[in-house]
Amino acid sequence: MIEEDFRLPSELSLGSADIRILIDDETNSGTLPRKPASEYEAFDKLKRSVEECPNDLKRWDKVFVALDDKFEQLYDPDQSTKPENGSDIDSKFKEYVRVIYQDLLNRFPYLSEYWKKYLILEYKLNGIQSSIDVLEDSVRQFPHSIDLWSDYLSALISQYELIEDTSKREEQIKFIKGQFGLCLDKNGLHFNSDPLWDSYINFEKSLNENQESSKDILRIYLKLIRIPLYQYAQYFNSFVEINKSFEISEIIEGDDLSEYLQKFQKTSIDELSLIEKHQIIDDYSYAVFTKTQQAVNDKWTFESSLTIQGFNILDLDSTEQETEKWNSYLNYEINNLKKLESSKEKEKQFQFDIIIELFERSLIPNCLFNKSWLKYLAFISIFQEESDSKYARIKGIYDRAVSKFIPLNETYFRFTCVDFLMKYDKFEIANEYLFDLIKLYLGQTNNKMYHQREYLLSVRELLKLWSNYVPSSVIISTLDDIITSYFDEVDRYKSKTNEETSKYEFKPAYVSTLENLLNDQSICIIISEYLEYLKLYPDSSNPTKIREFFNKYFQVNAVAKSTFFWKFFVEYEGMIQHNMTNLKRIISFMKSYSSLPKSVVDALLDLNYEIISANYAQTLKESNGFPEESIISYNCDISNSVVMNKSAGERIIHNNHFIHSDIETRLSRGRQQTPSDTKESLLRLARKQADSPGLFRDFTPEITNKIEDKWIPLNTSEIETPPLPTFKNVEKAASSFTHPK
Repeated sequence: MIEEDFRLPSELSLGSADIRILIDDETNSGTLPRKPASEYEAFDKLKRSVEECPNDLKRWDKVFVALDDKFEQLYDPDQSTKPENGSDIDSKFKEYVRVIYQDLLNRFPYLSEYWKKYLILEYKLNGIQSSIDVLEDSVRQFPHSIDLWSDYLSALISQYELIEDTSKREEQIKFIKGQFGLCLDKNGLHFNSDPLWDSYINFEKSLNENQESSKDILRIYLKLIRIPLYQYAQYFNSFVEINKSFEISEIIEGDDLSEYLQKFQKTSIDELSLIEKHQIIDDYSYAVFTKTQQAVNDKWTFESSLTIQGFNILDLDSTEQETEKWNSYLNYEINNLKKLESSKEKEKQFQFDIIIELFERSLIPNCLFNKSWLKYLAFISIFQEESDSKYARIKGIYDRAVSKFIPLNETYFRFTCVDFLMKYDKFEIANEYLFDLIKLYLGQTNNKMYHQREYLLSVRELLKLWSNYVPSSVIISTLDDIITSYFDEVDRYKSKTNEETSKYEFKPAYVSTLENLLNDQSICIIISEYLEYLKLYPDSSNPTKIREFFNKYFQVNAVAKSTFFWKFFVEYEGMIQHNMTNLKRIISFMKSYSSLPKSVVDALLDLNYEIISANYAQTLKESNGFPEESIISYNCDISNSVVMNKSAGERIIHNNHFIHSDIETRLSRGRQQTPSDTKESLLRLARKQADSPGLFRDFTPEITNKIEDKWIPLNTSEIETPPLPTFKNVEKAASSFTHPK
């Protein structure tokens, strides 16, 4: 069966609002004239080119360049309306900009430079608040970007400084602190996250008049001196400057403090002198610093080798070569976690969080490679303890990878999600997940492309899920109803009786949903599953059901193209039932009525030859001593000649062929035709056109004054020059084809 992708027509959802053209009085009022509707045709053409190849950033750039050029024509930097409140450019252009940028960034959220271009243009078009909204959306979709978080938090702080109302300032402080919490939760362990920590410290200092006594700042530094960051020494020096201003119990807690008291032979903090307290703080701080310094030095070996840390779709080959460096880095950190097996839970959790942060960093340049995601999932599965949060974390990773990043042709990764869901007994969610995949590949979502291979694999994966977790009797009944409904349009909701029960509820909605997602290719997968179940399921009536199925559907167009269908029945009758009479009939029908490629037909004829040869005694008995015809005609049946291989000609031009009606019409003009007349006429036409594959004609150009039958004498040096050739049917042969409807 030949697989061929086709593209469904795309839709442009930019609205159809009319563009008003300003009259002279409005033009003279100081504003630019409105852009006429025809000027958007160029943008529409560029956007359609992007929809044809949405992964081509060069095409996207052409759209953005056109938008920037048009913006420069429309934007007046000296306009009376201030940028804080937005520009006076027409709303359709603003909507166009928003749709273009969001289409790209929803598809590739890790393109930080395009987020920045978008927010700058949004600021010029709609003011500061709209640009902040863009930044908020950017960190929501790309939460592991240091640059975007820095810009977003800086914008929030700048807006906060302009607020005069006390209650609103307090409310904004809480909001900004919450955003800092989200930011550092995602990026606080990033080796190069010092811009975020600096911004956080400066913001906290601005809120505290007595900076040295601020416990909030102390808590920040107590975290920082333990994190292996590029600027670790700077934070340690800042911590040393303020740590003497706090009580020793605020710096050292738990077992660490008890160990120091024992060293100084004290039972409580109150017994320590000021000098002893400072000695303990210095010793403790230096021990932490030494440990952090060693971690930074070890990490620097890997950090310094990373040349690609951002997302770059234009050079995926270089990025893939860089993947091995990330894997080595991750393996190093994972080995560090293994070494902490007998350590405190707090230390293991800290190292676990460092690895999670590193995985998220590695996925930025490698987000299109499923191996990186699979490594991430394997780490979570092995090293995180079973809990609801573990399921939620893995499910979130799958959702991100499947919906945003993994290319559509990567079906293996998507199907591993089904195994994960069933590990947690999520049968209903697994069904819905596979239905969504089938719709995606069928072109029923925003992706309007039909992906044939992936679609058929998804249907097969759904049937695999059902066969693993639903009783066989239910599967047989369900598949029978689906096939009958597809071809005969019977009542698909008829009640079921005497069915086995299973651990999972098999809802009727599953069947109706699948029926609406089938085509002539996927129904063959349903048929193959159904026939395999009938063959394996122990029921004495199944052989009868199988043969009745063949008799009912072997001439249906969808089934005529199914390799599995014909192979199944050749093997079933010849190798399981050993019914040579039925096998002979199946081979005869296959040669005449199937729409299989010749290579497949030849392979099945080879199989039939082997079966007949292995059961020749039984074949002679069933045919009353006459040799089996298929053995005698074997060489002709596999011949590539239309003249010798009559069955091939019949199969090519059987009753479904488009020229059949034309032949019948011609024959009916003279006399009453018979089916044999029609077949013979078609075969003669096929032989006549054997050297010219394609659409058939009932005439071919011919030379009328051939010289091949004239002798040329060899005993004379004077040879008569033959006349130029003349032809017939040349004009007809050059006429246009009449294509079938």
